[in-house]
Amino acid sequence: MSKKISRNDSLFLGWGGVWTQTQTQLVYDLIKRDMVSIVGKRENSKGSGFIHGVLEKDEEVRFPLSWANGHTLIAGASGSGKTRFFDLILKQLILRNETCIFLDPKGDSDIRKIAKETCELMGEPDRFLMWHPAYPRESIRLNPLKNFYRSSELAARITALIPEDGDSFYRDIANTVLQYMIDAMHLVNEQVTLVKIRYYYEHFGELIEKACLAWFDTCKIDWRSAIFQRLHSSKDEETRATICIEFYRNKVSSKHGTPVLDSMISMYVDKRRILEQSTANLMANLSKVTNGALGEMLSPSDPNDKRQSFDMASVLSTNKVLVIGTDSLSDRLVSSAIGKMILADATAVAAARYNYEDGNAPMINIFVDEASEMLCTPLIQLVNKSRGSNFRLWIATQTISDLVAELGSEAKADQIIASTNNFISFRCADTPTQERVVAKTPQTRVRYVMRTQGFNSSNDDMDGLGANIGERLMEEDADLFAMELMGQLPDLEYVASFSGGKLVKGRIPIITEPK
Repeated sequence: MSKKISRNDSLFLGWGGVWTQTQTQLVYDLIKRDMVSIVGKRENSKGSGFIHGVLEKDEEVRFPLSWANGHTLIAGASGSGKTRFFDLILKQLILRNETCIFLDPKGDSDIRKIAKETCELMGEPDRFLMWHPAYPRESIRLNPLKNFYRSSELAARITALIPEDGDSFYRDIANTVLQYMIDAMHLVNEQVTLVKIRYYYEHFGELIEKACLAWFDTCKIDWRSAIFQRLHSSKDEETRATICIEFYRNKVSSKHGTPVLDSMISMYVDKRRILEQSTANLMANLSKVTNGALGEMLSPSDPNDKRQSFDMASVLSTNKVLVIGTDSLSDRLVSSAIGKMILADATAVAAARYNYEDGNAPMINIFVDEASEMLCTPLIQLVNKSRGSNFRLWIATQTISDLVAELGSEAKADQIIASTNNFISFRCADTPTQERVVAKTPQTRVRYVMRTQGFNSSNDDMDGLGANIGERLMEEDADLFAMELMGQLPDLEYVASFSGGKLVKGRIPIITEPK
């Protein structure tokens, strides 16, 4: 394989070879026998080593980058080799000077180590960035609400903090209120952050006051002579908001009304109880990402904080290698919400690149480990539509069934599965995952010998005994790679179906420090 594919335009995926009918036939013949008597007993081994041994040659597996541009889905049981595979790919892409964003719910230390050491090896230690709640001092600050086209996008990102198994009615109202608040913050020219959103939830009247005064100035209405003295003499937030509301409704709204203020005022005055009920769940979870160290890590605002501040656009434009650990073991819900907000931020950047750049922008690699915990509409959009923005996705999950279970339907899971042109599977006993491996490869035929024997006798002649023995060469249809073999792959061994149309059996190395 390595002789046909240029090293400069491909990635090294270990050693192996193309799986053909020859290997299928050999495995078919071998599994009918007692393998222990052939290869001996192997102590403390996982899987069946003979599977890789039937290849004619064990040569370098080269993965053309043109194929990788069609996105790649990686599956495999825990401990089967997915993380080591990411080590191998990530290191090569960093060495190629490509931008890499790695989202890891677990926060694997080996991934951080590989990324950091590779950047240092290139003499560019500043390229490496890390974001992890467990290591706030070493982490950058990252605003996942910076890039967007419409306020509804930001509202949807924050609403992701609410568990989807709750009442959709209150979820929808919370999303609507968020949109009003974000529009109001834009009206007063304030940067939207999670901390600011929480603050204005707790001080809704203050936001109404600021939005009203900003709107009065925009419309060139002399509010100072009418209500400034009353506002100045009052220290109560609700009283000040009421003064602004009355002035807006009585003097402004008839000629200079705006849906932003109309909606906020209606929610504040007429639907206060619904406002409080609908946002209680959101506030409980919003506090988790705005308290303590996470507050500044996700809502950069302190000018005295010496840690660097980024958003997804600035990370990508400066060719960084960012490893994000969302710490799902501590709080899966918050971990998932953070990951989804970051993916939504990346989707907004991808849209901007697609709309305003000429298609020659540098390639961006986004890795999503344990994808079932970060499944969301932005991820589906990235898989389906980001290729034109020069985004390349590497998505890992333990099984295809995890995607179906998280999204709630096979149709939604197929939106991701069908849009990935390359599929790599390590050891896995999940039937849908096994079916995915063989789905793009045609069936083949295997041969076997069928032996027959029979006896006959004649009632008229007691000595008329006879016998016959025969052999017939038979064929039957078979999967090119038998599904049951998927559950027998040793650690670090995989089978891959690439966009080039070939089925490849491979094994990957473990990257270690030079001796």
